[in-house]
Amino acid sequence: MKNPDAVIGKKVVVIGGGDVGCETAVFLRRRNKEVEIVEKLGSLMEKAEMKYHTMVMERMLEEEGIVLHTSTEVTDITEGSVKVKTGDGKIYDLPADTVVVAIGIRKDPGYVENLKKACVVSHVVGDAGEPRTLR
Repeated sequence: MKNPDAVIGKKVVVIGGGDVGCETAVFLRRRNKEVEIVEKLGSLMEKAEMKYHTMVMERMLEEEGIVLHTSTEVTDITEGSVKVKTGDGKIYDLPADTVVVAIGIRKDPGYVENLKKACVVSHVVGDAGEPRTLR
């Protein structure tokens, strides 16, 4: 993404705390965005093979001032906010003018189409649009 300011607002919620979600959050924070990550599992990058990488990323997120919401699930995305529910049942809204969905590892065209219908503006990027191979 060469010019994130062209399509990304000031308050960003990243859904998904895996490698891609965390790296995207850091990328956006370093471009002066206010970023929060929502992860339904109990910790970030829980499926990562190298725990050292997870520890380094968690420290980086903390140093960047990125707000983390673990054990938290997204229940709705509306214009201007993301509604979430914590593991203990608390429901609240996170203000957001941009939502980045960074979940799963397989392309899901149905999910993408539902997001496009629900959002005023949407962009499919990376392997979600067209899977590629690293070179």
